[in-house]
Amino acid sequence: MAKAIAPYNEQLQGLQYQYQDYSNLYSQKTATAYQAANVRAMQAQENQRIWQQKCSAL
Repeated sequence: MAKAIAPYNEQLQGLQYQYQDYSNLYSQKTATAYQAANVRAMQAQENQRIWQQKCSAL
């Protein structure tokens, strides 16, 4: 019985590793996207601050 199941177990383990790889890759891409969005938001805030300074100087 164990010998009959062995190839399936190996295949299943391979799929689990593959899933883990995809999962990690997705997490990295998501983190990168959030980071980029945060940087853009900070740049927008900085631009707004600069414009407010320019306007109040007028």
